[in-house]
Amino acid sequence: MTGTDPLDPDSDAPSTDSNEANNGTIDGHEDFDGDHLLTIRERELGTDPIDADTDDDDLPDGFEDFVIGTDPLDADTDDDGTTDGAEDLDSDDLSNAEEYDAETSPQYADIDADGLTDPQELANDTDPWSADTDNDGLDDGVELTDPFFTDPLDNDTDGDGIEDGNETYTTTTGNESLGVDVELTGQGNVAGGVSIGEETERFSEGERVQNMSVSEIVEIESTREFESANVTIEYDDSLPATSNESDLVVVTYDREKQLYVPINSTIDAENNTVTAETEHFSTFAVFSISNWVADVTAENPSNGLSGDESSQPMDVQFIIDTSYWMGSNDPQELRYQAAKELGGALGDGDRAGVIKTGGSADIVQPLTTDFEEVNRTIGHLEPEESTDISGGIHKAISHFESASSSSRKQVAVLFSQGNGWDYDISPILTARERGITIHTIGVGEPDESELIAIAKNTNGTYHRLENSSDLSGIIFKVVNDGGSQDSDGDGLPDVLEENGLPIGHIGSHLRYLQTDPHSKHTDDDSLTDGEEAAEYREYPIDFVVNGIEHSHVASYFELRSNPKLEDSDDDGLDDYEELRVWDTDPQNDDTDNDNLNDQVDPNPFEENALPEVEYTTARSYLIYQDQFRVRASGTDGAEDIEDITVHKHINPLNPLIGGQWQDATGTVISSSGEWYEVRFDYRDERRFTEARPDRLKIMVTDELGNDVTILHDRENGDGVVKAGLAAGATVAVPSSTVGSFGGPPGWAAVAGVTVGATVVGGAMELSADSVHGHHQSKKFEISVPSTKTVGSWETPTGLEVALTTGTVYATEVSHGREYTRGFGWEYIDEITSLSQADIQHVIETGTVVEYGSNKHVIGDPLSDKDKAILTIIGGVAVAAEEIDRAVEVESEENTCNTDGYTVETENDRGEEGNPEHTIRDEKPINDIDKIDNIIKNPSRILDYPNKRYFIKKFDDGFGVIVTGKHGKHDSLYELITQLNDGGSLYDSMKDAIDDIRDEENGQKPDENIDC
Repeated sequence: MTGTDPLDPDSDAPSTDSNEANNGTIDGHEDFDGDHLLTIRERELGTDPIDADTDDDDLPDGFEDFVIGTDPLDADTDDDGTTDGAEDLDSDDLSNAEEYDAETSPQYADIDADGLTDPQELANDTDPWSADTDNDGLDDGVELTDPFFTDPLDNDTDGDGIEDGNETYTTTTGNESLGVDVELTGQGNVAGGVSIGEETERFSEGERVQNMSVSEIVEIESTREFESANVTIEYDDSLPATSNESDLVVVTYDREKQLYVPINSTIDAENNTVTAETEHFSTFAVFSISNWVADVTAENPSNGLSGDESSQPMDVQFIIDTSYWMGSNDPQELRYQAAKELGGALGDGDRAGVIKTGGSADIVQPLTTDFEEVNRTIGHLEPEESTDISGGIHKAISHFESASSSSRKQVAVLFSQGNGWDYDISPILTARERGITIHTIGVGEPDESELIAIAKNTNGTYHRLENSSDLSGIIFKVVNDGGSQDSDGDGLPDVLEENGLPIGHIGSHLRYLQTDPHSKHTDDDSLTDGEEAAEYREYPIDFVVNGIEHSHVASYFELRSNPKLEDSDDDGLDDYEELRVWDTDPQNDDTDNDNLNDQVDPNPFEENALPEVEYTTARSYLIYQDQFRVRASGTDGAEDIEDITVHKHINPLNPLIGGQWQDATGTVISSSGEWYEVRFDYRDERRFTEARPDRLKIMVTDELGNDVTILHDRENGDGVVKAGLAAGATVAVPSSTVGSFGGPPGWAAVAGVTVGATVVGGAMELSADSVHGHHQSKKFEISVPSTKTVGSWETPTGLEVALTTGTVYATEVSHGREYTRGFGWEYIDEITSLSQADIQHVIETGTVVEYGSNKHVIGDPLSDKDKAILTIIGGVAVAAEEIDRAVEVESEENTCNTDGYTVETENDRGEEGNPEHTIRDEKPINDIDKIDNIIKNPSRILDYPNKRYFIKKFDDGFGVIVTGKHGKHDSLYELITQLNDGGSLYDSMKDAIDDIRDEENGQKPDENIDC
């Protein structure tokens, strides 16, 4: 057919105009008709190697074979009466033949995703393969619209020396379903970088927020800088809170304040919208001003006093350490500042005095109502050689005796480092005997044991003063205590714990958070309730709505962590280890906001972003090209790309020559700006066979070691992205492909990864619409660092869970306990006795539950442990916990018409946290089987927010056991203790319930279930 010499591998084809003899290309690799099919391929297909269009459908044979997948031997492949050349695959009003002639994409109407179809690009003379033809930072489609109206072929349309993309514009965007519009001013198309979605974090949930909100609660983000923005939010005028439409305001959530804060707003009652101007984006909503004010300015909880005693005046003496060594321990003189502010917080009729302990203790300011004089006295204190704490307390007692009376509360506040006690305990005993309360405030690096002992023995509280931000919380606790008892020594008076701490909008539906006055660790996380309650704040908040000024003061405790939750942010690390061991944020499961929670993050303080990558296997309309290119940029923290490695797999047509992975040879095209671009050779390095690779493996690594690997199967159109992080984890190159690019078989002209891809176990699975042409990709986001897979199994409900190698990042010891941070098998193996077989069995037979942002699988391991709980993030088992012994009650088994539940009855976490201490000889129930019976067959269940009480009638009385929420799911509890009536069972159900309500401070249960 070609007329070449079968005895000469490099001969001439007489039917062509040129002489191909001895041109260095063997006859089988020639393309005599210029249709981009080699002769050997034409022979396989049966097409004419001398005729570029064998079936006369106006499409070259190679275009049909490689690009659109039609039959080059059949002019009407689908027999629909329209020839292949006249078909319009992408419905852009250009036929396939016209697309071929114009060198545009026949599969995608807008291959470069710039908002212009191929015909529009041709009409405008813009490049249909480049979103920004003139490289001015504005997409071609954007330049032709309001407010830009610039020339997509001229990067400086007005000739003022500033590129169009750097000019300042006001642009708009919105989310109609959420009722939000945003107008921004900034350089270029800033609105194009804005995303608007529903806020889903915990602070947006609960009845408390719903009571204030009259709109959707939305999260607005921008990838581009802007000067200012107007946010307009539609409100629901059918809600009762909107009956007075002048009583509305836009609020934004302030993470540091843990509070929704109103901002200057304008109400448009005609259109049911409220607009506010902002310079940064976060969470926004429209609130009722009245409901917000009632929520954040509610009265402080009672200090427990009643009757005449509630107005009882107070005498407070400040015992201040003035020794020389306090200069180095308190260089900012916080003790003086605290004493002054405490004096300022006292009420009418209260008095204050000052005693120094430096040198010899002395009264330097007798009790007085002149607080300005008290402050002047404090300001004139001078350092002295030594300190005499016991002498200072003696002086306070004697001055109370001579200048005060039993009609006044008598309180002393000691500011010291400690270490000045002469071990004379007589003043402590005298103070306690006379009802004098002593609060101690440790400054610098205090001897806390000494100061705690003084406070505890006088019904006072101890507080650590580390910086000025601690002051307001200490002042609140001391002034509101007034001598109230602190039974558990946690720094919070019993009455405050019983009535509840006023809190911000951190994520609880409660305005007041009640803690246990008889346990310093309500949530058993080794942090005292006082440490978790942190600081009491009084924030003045001013805003203007429709020209009317509003001024309010928000009063609440700014929580360091939630004293009722062991793991406040549900990231797998309890609050104690986050605050005291790892120094991460216990209220934010992702301290550095890089999409990796603190437990699995190799560096929880630095964003572990991944490089951006795009790659192009062909610039024009044919897949078969001699070269392809890769462009990449580093993470936010990496300025440079360290390496781009490409491997290509050649699977030649000649069956005698096997397939082979080859290193591609790269040539740097450019490294200007933030993108680093390399062009790679696309041919077979062996040079004697077909050049097209069937698979490409691309790895991009930035200077921080973060890397992204893309595996692309050209023949099948499949691809997978694997993302790895530098610190601690071994990155595994994927061995198989998942997902699909969705293009026609054999077509991979352009591929880029866009936002919206689904994260699956450290890999990003590409959906069918992920690739619409030559896109610049967003940063890859992963939820778990990628490491080698140990095994993968499926739960009974179809959830696929992988166990990966993982890693152990660090192990630290704090207060005699070992804390480990990491994820995956190496971490689980380190902290539990579970085997891989145990984990497989739990996954394949267990129950999947959701709690917070994570999934958990609870099931029975093969080992002697009763239960195991696996934490699942992104389809990967990252952590596990063992339960030594548990009682499980299925829904169909229980007699209380409630959902199934599991109660942990024994663990090995130590005596304090071990529910087994519930069973003791002095308790009325000291038989574990009897405990099991109460759990399985209760007579009544009382449910409270964080506790469940089980009551069981026996022949000799009523038994009560107390369980607490485990923290992994609402149906999982752990045994805490048992209640009893003076060491005996209760005589009646009423007596048992009355005692439970006393334990819960008179609160009614959420559910009272009669079994």
